[in-house]
Amino acid sequence: MSEDKDQRFLTHLMVILPVIIIALYLIKIISPIEPFRVSGVSMYPTYKDKQLVWINKLAPIEKGDVVVIKVDFATYYIKRVIAAPGDSIQITDNKVFVNGKVINEPYLNEQTIENAGMFDAMYIVKPDEYVCLGDNRNDSYDSRDFGPVNIRQIKGRVK
Repeated sequence: MSEDKDQRFLTHLMVILPVIIIALYLIKIISPIEPFRVSGVSMYPTYKDKQLVWINKLAPIEKGDVVVIKVDFATYYIKRVIAAPGDSIQITDNKVFVNGKVINEPYLNEQTIENAGMFDAMYIVKPDEYVCLGDNRNDSYDSRDFGPVNIRQIKGRVK
């Protein structure tokens, strides 16, 4: 009798478990909201290493937004959008100029920018591109190093 109950339980489990696994997988793929764990200090003091944040994969992207970007096959970074398609950007004299004006960046901990990267000369952001920088400018691998980010590389906006 007990073996019969155990056998029925295992049979039900073998049917239900794959359904639960598939449902969880679909929720992860379809859901517009997804968790992301910050790795490193490139966005300090806004976000700290190992901090959990939520990204909205459907939200429109605007200058000033913090986004998660995919820079290669499996590497994701959290950065701030500084310039959008059609904008001009240049980093000079420790200041970021967008469309010829110094941008206000109250979230920066440090005002010195040791590396202007490719933006030491004026750059016009192409359609479908965004320039993304870390808030901790002197300890950030960002668009100054790997260039502008294509819209398809942006996983979502941090909430």
